[in-house]
Amino acid sequence: MQFYGAEIIDPINVTNLADFNLTTTLLPLFSYNFRHDISNYLSELKNTTMKSLKDLIEFNIQHADKEFHSEYSPNQNYFLSIENQTNFTANDYEILFNKTRQMYGRDGIDAT
Repeated sequence: MQFYGAEIIDPINVTNLADFNLTTTLLPLFSYNFRHDISNYLSELKNTTMKSLKDLIEFNIQHADKEFHSEYSPNQNYFLSIENQTNFTANDYEILFNKTRQMYGRDGIDAT
C-alpha cells in the first residue's frame, strides 16, 4: 500500500522477537542507567531534599503508609533491586545494548 510516497507494510513479520525476552534484556538496560538518571533529575528540582535513589528509598520507608498503593505501587522492590545492583558492568551493558539494537533494529523493524 502506498501512502504519500511511503510504502506501508501491514502486518509486519518480525519472527525473531518471539525468542527474545524483554524482561531479561531491556530491564537491565533501563536499570543500569536509572540510578544515575534519577539523581540528575532530582538535582534539578528546587523544592525537595531528595537527591538520589537512596533518598527516595528512605523516604518511602518512612512514609510507606502514604507512598504505597496496594494496586499500583505495593512496594519498592524495583528501586531496591536497582540500588543493590552490583553484578552488571559497563561491558555487560554495551553487549546487551548492541544485541537489542540488532534484534529490534537490523533484524527487527528495519528488516521489514
